[in-house]
Amino acid sequence: MSYSNPLDNLRSVRENEHFVKSNSDALEAMRLRKKAREMGEATGVTDEDLINHLVELGIDVETVRILHLVPMIQVAWANGHIDQEERALIELAAQGRGVNERPKARALLTEMLSRPPTADLCNTALDFCRLVLTAEGDDGSGIENLQELALRVAEAHGGFFGIGAVTDSERRALEQISERLHRK
Repeated sequence: MSYSNPLDNLRSVRENEHFVKSNSDALEAMRLRKKAREMGEATGVTDEDLINHLVELGIDVETVRILHLVPMIQVAWANGHIDQEERALIELAAQGRGVNERPKARALLTEMLSRPPTADLCNTALDFCRLVLTAEGDDGSGIENLQELALRVAEAHGGFFGIGAVTDSERRALEQISERLHRK
């Protein structure tokens, strides 16, 4: 007579769970690699680590256009909230980048205007912008333009006749942005 071990069924269930999870993880890795390949092709950026990190952060071909807005958003959040004037400038820039025609990009912008993006996303977006803008021309004008837009956001909420318009926290954010954009 053979006896069945009651733990055999439990082992079988656990093995099945393990294989299902392994298959799911493999499919997810393949999906991320595909998205990264599409992003690289669409943007012309060849830094695989950067592209992979953007994909891990939820950026894809449809939302990549928002990355050039991140410095403006970062400065707007520097003092803990986004003022109406700052929001208007960001919305205008978003319209110019075609964000409103892309539902996923629009949703991501709405999220970033509701909650500040993480430092990781800000830094990765700046790295991406630096690579794209330096590839477009070596005169540095693209980076200067991006910094100018961020400065305009910092100055948007006023001050007294333009004096004191940029807060200390906004100035620190502008310095961090500049430092990241000028890295070699």
